[in-house]
Amino acid sequence: MKVVFATGIFPPDIGGPATSVSALAEAWSARGHRVTVVTYADSVEDGARSAYGVVRVPRALPAWKRYAAFFRALWRASDEPGPIFAQDAIASGVPALLVAWLRRRRFIVRIAGDFAWEQAHVKYGYGESLETFQKDARVPLVPMVLRAVQRFVYRRADLALAPSRYLAAVLRDWGVPERRIRMVYNGVHLPEVAGERGKHPRRIVAAGRLVPWKNFDVLIKAMPRVVERFPDAELLIAGDGPELTRLRALASAPMLAERVTFAGKMEREALWKTIAESGVFALVSSYEGFSHQLVEASACGTAIVASRAGGNTELIENGRNGLLVEPGDAASLAQALIRFLEDPAFARACAEEAAKDARTFSIERQIAETSEIVLGAPGLRVVLVSRDGTVADAASRTAARMRSYGERVDHLRVVSLAKQDAASVELSPRVHADVVDVRGYPLPWRLVRQVREAIAAEQATLVVAQDPFEAGLVGAAAASAEQVPFVVEEHGGVYLSEHWRQETLKHKVLYPLGLRVLKRAAGIRAVSVKIEEDLRRRFPTAEIVKIPVYTEPRTCRSSAPPHVFGYVGRFVPQKNLFGMLEAFAVVARALPQAKLLLVGAGPLENTLKARAFVLGISERVEWIAHTESVDSVYERIGTLVLSSWYEGWARVVPEAMSCGIPVVMTDVGCANELLRNGMEGYVVPIGDDAVLAKAMIDIVQSGKHGLLAAAAKRRVETSPTPQELGDRLVDFWKRFGAA
Repeated sequence: MKVVFATGIFPPDIGGPATSVSALAEAWSARGHRVTVVTYADSVEDGARSAYGVVRVPRALPAWKRYAAFFRALWRASDEPGPIFAQDAIASGVPALLVAWLRRRRFIVRIAGDFAWEQAHVKYGYGESLETFQKDARVPLVPMVLRAVQRFVYRRADLALAPSRYLAAVLRDWGVPERRIRMVYNGVHLPEVAGERGKHPRRIVAAGRLVPWKNFDVLIKAMPRVVERFPDAELLIAGDGPELTRLRALASAPMLAERVTFAGKMEREALWKTIAESGVFALVSSYEGFSHQLVEASACGTAIVASRAGGNTELIENGRNGLLVEPGDAASLAQALIRFLEDPAFARACAEEAAKDARTFSIERQIAETSEIVLGAPGLRVVLVSRDGTVADAASRTAARMRSYGERVDHLRVVSLAKQDAASVELSPRVHADVVDVRGYPLPWRLVRQVREAIAAEQATLVVAQDPFEAGLVGAAAASAEQVPFVVEEHGGVYLSEHWRQETLKHKVLYPLGLRVLKRAAGIRAVSVKIEEDLRRRFPTAEIVKIPVYTEPRTCRSSAPPHVFGYVGRFVPQKNLFGMLEAFAVVARALPQAKLLLVGAGPLENTLKARAFVLGISERVEWIAHTESVDSVYERIGTLVLSSWYEGWARVVPEAMSCGIPVVMTDVGCANELLRNGMEGYVVPIGDDAVLAKAMIDIVQSGKHGLLAAAAKRRVETSPTPQELGDRLVDFWKRFGAA
């Protein structure tokens, strides 16, 4: 798989995104994935060579040229299908979203914080909290625009990754759907500290960018109370930033002379050594998404005082592995610092617990969890689009078949587009079925959205449509939008004949659309040799496989004489029942004892009855309403007749054969494949009523009926089992969707 990272910083830059992207890129490249990192850099020569591609865009370029160059680099890098993974919403997220939209790639973006709020604080003097900022209409124009842009980017992402529950809640407040949010704690390279732990027990350390929300001023204001209790206490602040001058002025108060040290930027190893040798580490920001430094300080074995802000409360439990204080409260902060300094045993106990907790935030864990989200869960996870609403009935044959498929895949989600009440059913631990009431979704793109949501929720590796029309159009559009392989099944055999196309205006519209769906599919399943051969003529380069439909054998046994002919099915144009009546009129004249049972229902019933009257065969035709169990009907049929213009497989044929009933049928569906001419029955040309009548007469007069009946039953008994057909179908899916 090709993976493209879009990031604002990358080694030799320091920071959480730089560390995270470097670790992920190295791990995924080692697994054989093609990885490219597109980043901003001080120099295009920054960094050492790596096993993956790194494209560096100079930060020194004017803003419009910098963004244009970043966009071009992303465009070139995403030349193959695969996700684009942005590390922020603005600098890398905006161009990444645009490229993903144009390239139709999966777009994933990570949130590290609220960039718009940070800019409002640093550049525009905005002093309110992050929570207030979200709805504040008095925000300066530029931060307001940035706020709108970053929300737009996160809302349009296929997935948004948050490194803490706090930031996941921020995404929800921005309108990102819950189904698109994933929470993965950042991994941290845990320090191996060389220094002497507790060497300076009265030293308090704080580190970070010197910006307003880090509250270094509050820490300085708390120090007089600490120094009053412990005159040898000192504060060391590591970092640089726009607040340095103001903080130096605060630290120049007489009582703090030589008690506060500004160490500037420190190398990581030096900072870790300093923290390990100190008595307390303090991080008292008014806002934190997920603090790498808090985890690193925990691993250093130093007691921690942190503010109750953002993700800090997910890392520190007050009184167990550290102490929590309200942000901005200098008095409470001083009390917490003093408590650790005056009770070394308590400080040591909290530090030991924090060090244990830090080990859970490993880079290896972050890589494993992020890999599952970005690269997709291993194995085969299928979203199957159907129009069969009976899947919602756990006792139905459809539900049983889906459960059998679920035993062979990692997960199967069936989305059935049906004209019935919506339902959601857990058929097994691996199979979930959703019925979408299409009566409530008149617009097709709303159905596409439903399937897209199922794909995202399941992290599907394959979309299967059970027909190339309604299900196929929706499934193909959703799979294309989500960049997931798509295969389609052709059950109907509708392209073998012009009759289906001419039946209704709807069919005329769907006919060419179905061909487009079949052409775009990565693979096509045909249920009969006839359909397979037709598709190969139309799509000579397509990957097509023939897997017949399994029909459960009936347990009944026919005892009817051969001259009792029967039809089981719907009374619709496809079945050419008018042709069957014409043929039977001939049979009735040749065989005075002949009878025809028509079992079923449909829109042509009254017209067919009128035609039977005109032909003078009304008394020889029995109309039987369709029932769920037709075993009693099969027991009354001596010879099954099928006169269809077209069929996919024709389930009624193997059903009747399993009851020991020979079949006379037109050359459709399973004819000359399951039922062979002259061996289990007769196959006649499509639409030739005279030949159909001749075959019906011959099966009675030839004396072959008993032999044909026995052969028909044996033929079904030796057909592939449902297990064999299920294995073949899932093997077909695995060609395209196995991760």
